[in-house]
Amino acid sequence: MDSRIKFRHLQTFIEVARQKSVGRAANVLAITQPAVTRTIRELEEALGVDLFEKDGRGIRISRFGEVFLRHAGESVAAVQRGVDSISLARKSLGPPLRIGALPTASSTVLPDAVHAFLAADTGSSVTIVSVKIACFSMRSGSAISISSSGVSLRPSA
Repeated sequence: MDSRIKFRHLQTFIEVARQKSVGRAANVLAITQPAVTRTIRELEEALGVDLFEKDGRGIRISRFGEVFLRHAGESVAAVQRGVDSISLARKSLGPPLRIGALPTASSTVLPDAVHAFLAADTGSSVTIVSVKIACFSMRSGSAISISSSGVSLRPSA
């Protein structure tokens, strides 16, 4: 890919093609009309073809513009999916943490450790299984779960 082609070139090109007008595209993009014209010229120069043709007082997309539009649209959509994926990954839960401990550790050492872990905001839930809880868990199919929202009894997975 030509290093002169930037994301703004693709966005501007797509909007001009969509609006069929440099002025309307400039309004939608919230930039000046000369900036839109300059951006389109830079893109045409990098590609070595005219992407738009004059059509009376307006413009229309050229044959080369039609070809490029398919790929430019896919590229912008791919970048948007990437941004959306990162946003989703940041919000998703981390892997669950299951800790087996003796009852004495469950009541003395683990509260501070679990508090520090939850404060790190990993999105992970914490399940502490002690000897008594493990017996209860096996009989009832439940486990105690600790998360930033509190302690709960839930079915084991």
